[in-house]
Amino acid sequence: MTKKVVLIILLIQFKFAFSQNTTVINFEEKVIVSKEMLQKAPPMLREVIQKQLNNTIILAKVIFKNNIVYYRTNETNKQINVDGNVAKKDNVTVMDTETSIRSKKINIKKDFIKQNYTVKENNKLVTKSLEKVKWVIRKKTKKILDYNCFLATTTFKGQKLEAYFTKEIPGKASPEKLPFIDGVILEYKTLSKTSKATKIEFNQPDFKNFFEE
Repeated sequence: MTKKVVLIILLIQFKFAFSQNTTVINFEEKVIVSKEMLQKAPPMLREVIQKQLNNTIILAKVIFKNNIVYYRTNETNKQINVDGNVAKKDNVTVMDTETSIRSKKINIKKDFIKQNYTVKENNKLVTKSLEKVKWVIRKKTKKILDYNCFLATTTFKGQKLEAYFTKEIPGKASPEKLPFIDGVILEYKTLSKTSKATKIEFNQPDFKNFFEE
């Protein structure tokens, strides 16, 4: 066997092994409390609601392999009431003020090649096109989980979107229904929420029956 043939075989094996890798990124999401949001609540509850929302963390995962990205949120991780006590049952945290915050579980599947996403609506899978945007890469950079990230901004659904992405992780992935970018998004901010990666795991098992779990 010639050296050229051996090299070709090794390259094929490397490409095949690379394509089988599944990466999982854990995110923590927090709601941004706006004045408009608080104005909708009774005046005597605004301070309590602001404290609750400021201390509410929603856990999410981005799982991607090749050109497919899965996004899933988990239940609320943390909520604090007036006395600083946590009272949680299932996916609802009940406060002393008899208010509650629900973190709805979300499942979204995205396709980088087709530039679309799939969700389950009324027990049926529905596929729609991702919104097309024009990213502007800024000079600002930061390190997230030891990865060098670049700031990119755009207008998404009529609102300003800021995202830090890295090219040091193989693949292209973005959370929620956010548009893809030339890299992997590890932090983003909209007018209503912020989200940041807290952990990255490589070579994870494949995701099966995503919408049935």
